[in-house]
Amino acid sequence: MSMAQASSTPSGAQGSGGLASGEFDRDQFTRELSLLALRVPLCKIGMVRSTLERQRLLLNLPRVKTIVSDPGGSTGEKLVLLAEGCGYGGGAEDTPEALREIISKHGLPEPVPYTHVLGDEYLTADQVLASLLPRDVVCDIPSSFETVGHIAHLNLRDEQLPYKRLIGRVIMDKNDRIRTVVNKTAKIENEFRVFQWK
Repeated sequence: MSMAQASSTPSGAQGSGGLASGEFDRDQFTRELSLLALRVPLCKIGMVRSTLERQRLLLNLPRVKTIVSDPGGSTGEKLVLLAEGCGYGGGAEDTPEALREIISKHGLPEPVPYTHVLGDEYLTADQVLASLLPRDVVCDIPSSFETVGHIAHLNLRDEQLPYKRLIGRVIMDKNDRIRTVVNKTAKIENEFRVFQWK
């Protein structure tokens, strides 16, 4: 699965019913990436990582660690995640020559399969809302809001109002310091800039 597929809309999520209540199934955003990883001794991690990065063989996904604990290895080793589509056939033509050289130079074992799970925490609030809201509402997703302490202040449009609880829930989930989301319900018409909100 590519990065584009990992951040794309989950099937059946667009315009799903019951979203006005603000509840949604977070599991629908879970994606698994099937990758390869090199088992590397701790003393060689920095050198191997920088070499893989220079050769563009290192996994390059935002907010995803490229060095992870090895669930099946010793405590003196870690896994370095390889780029998506980085094939390895133990000498096959689809194996990048640079990868074979790195393995040989550092005396590393063959790459091992590794499954990385991307949950809804990987996606931004905009990506989650784009996949949950109906298409006619998606073009006007609230991309910014004002904050005062732990309160987020939104200016939702009329077509977004049926989904106000969902929008508020996603914003609270994606911003740890936000505990309350309010929506302005009328124009500000006084000198003290006090507004009605809900």
